[in-house]
Amino acid sequence: MFTKNFRPIGMDELLKSLNSQYGDIFEIWFGSERAVVLCHPKYMIKMHQTSTKSKYIKRFSGSDGKEYGLVNSGVFNNNDIHGSWKFNRMVFSNALMRPKLDRDALQWTVELVEELESCWNRTGIIIDDNNVNKELIHNNEIINLPNWMRRFTYDMIYRIAIGNKGDALNSYTNNLCGFNSYETESNSIIKSTQTYADGIMYFRLFPEYIRNYFPYLRGIIRKYLDNKISV
Repeated sequence: MFTKNFRPIGMDELLKSLNSQYGDIFEIWFGSERAVVLCHPKYMIKMHQTSTKSKYIKRFSGSDGKEYGLVNSGVFNNNDIHGSWKFNRMVFSNALMRPKLDRDALQWTVELVEELESCWNRTGIIIDDNNVNKELIHNNEIINLPNWMRRFTYDMIYRIAIGNKGDALNSYTNNLCGFNSYETESNSIIKSTQTYADGIMYFRLFPEYIRNYFPYLRGIIRKYLDNKISV
């Protein structure tokens, strides 16, 4: 997670760098734990089979990170296959596999895409003929697509779960345009969720003793745990 000069680069940049050096399959060691990294979708098909007979149904090994919710909670991180995972997956599947939801989700996606285009027009990212604004190219400005996609995803999940329209895209656009100077609920939730995702590697990489007693890491771990409670 650090370069030779101890400048934090994050796991994304580190894995991209290793991918360019060693190809689509390579292994790394997190302390005493060996991990095989797959960098191409074709290697992931078998791992994401829905059958309980799959050899890859356990996403994480061991019990490290239990206090961060990485072991026996939810669906994706849950190793309690015949207990809470089975029940959680049944609830999750029944909620998302309703025929009416498929039709509604398709319509909501169209509406959100139209709203996204409207937001881009308001911020000057695109013009009437849907071409990228030439002024952005001239000024070498970059469209931060992940920020928009996180809010797109938030609005879709909000609509599916609650049935009402979220305000993530609209409030983010207002912030960019200078209309909102305060932190909206959607922005706060998205930031907290991203912070939670960033903290996962610390709980997978460092043993519990080091997390709790190493002075530098202890403060970082406390920050992530406090954020988890707020999420």
